[in-house]
Amino acid sequence: MPEMAKLLLRVLLGVACLIASRAMLEALHLAGWSPEQILARSIMLSAEIWIWILSAILALLLWAAFDYFFYRRKLNNTTSAKNGSSKEVNIHEFLRYIGINPLDTSAYAQDRAHAALNKLRQLATNGDVKLYGKPGFKYRGFRLSWGPRELINTFYWRNAQISCVDVLGAQNTAHLSTMPDEAMGGGKSDKAVYRDLSIVRSELRRHFKKDESKLSPSSHHVGARKARRAS
Repeated sequence: MPEMAKLLLRVLLGVACLIASRAMLEALHLAGWSPEQILARSIMLSAEIWIWILSAILALLLWAAFDYFFYRRKLNNTTSAKNGSSKEVNIHEFLRYIGINPLDTSAYAQDRAHAALNKLRQLATNGDVKLYGKPGFKYRGFRLSWGPRELINTFYWRNAQISCVDVLGAQNTAHLSTMPDEAMGGGKSDKAVYRDLSIVRSELRRHFKKDESKLSPSSHHVGARKARRAS
């Protein structure tokens, strides 16, 4: 809806609220109570002026209530959905969902996390899963401030990833960031990174099964031995 039409509707809503407030005062008069007369005796203003003051206050309260419930609340919900600020999970919650303990730094956990994060990267590259984060620069370098949260572009994931080494054992998920591919092997990078990462929960459940990576270490070793024999 055009902005001018929205403004016109809100003005008409204000007029309707003013009419409704006068009707409410008339209903009070019919019930035998005249608040403007009480106020006129307490404060040196005429009853007619108090009627308009009370009408304006009631109209403002009605307008604010209607404006919130029928306009601003819907707008806030829409904005939250666009900004990805609702029903999201962070990287540790993602790992727990698929059956990996994010505080486990063993080689077994790293293998499982590496595979899961690679799958997540591919899905994000294809646009099947949306990830959000705060943009910044200098991987493994000093960064004073970060931008507001935003949707990470699908093209970004062609040259960046989420390192399982950074994720596993991390105490504060808000400080976790993506890693440019050129920083692999312990290097640094001046390219863009994102921190405080989150994933849309519904898309996570669509592409990952709960506890799908929850295999016993013995099963993992058996599978690795079979793979080595096959090679």
